[in-house]
Amino acid sequence: MYGHGQEILPKLSYFGYVCMQKGSSITIIGAVYHPPKPLYRPTVLLDCIESAIVALQADFPTATVVLAGDFNTLEDSEVISRGALDSVVNRPTRGTSMLDRIYVSHPCYENVPSCNINGQNRPQGCRCLQWT
Repeated sequence: MYGHGQEILPKLSYFGYVCMQKGSSITIIGAVYHPPKPLYRPTVLLDCIESAIVALQADFPTATVVLAGDFNTLEDSEVISRGALDSVVNRPTRGTSMLDRIYVSHPCYENVPSCNINGQNRPQGCRCLQWT
């Protein structure tokens, strides 16, 4: 996995991606962690995401891009417009907030419900996402 733009982002954030190929189908899966109180301007991370998606789509124009992670206070509309992506999470993922999100470049998931996790070593109220 390569963390595009990590050289300009503080270690408290994370953006990385991996490319996978099956036959002629290419999927690029990106992971993002944006802390609740970042030590950088959110536009720095948005610029990094945007430039990575533009570069990847130039190299792999038919690829499906999936971007998922903990976006906390990062504006949903900014991620959508800068990455030319669609949000597939439409329910709260923690309490009443949609902090954990999934974005896609092409409609590839029919259903992305959130669900409670009941398990050891999980914070109370921790939520997860499942997609089909």
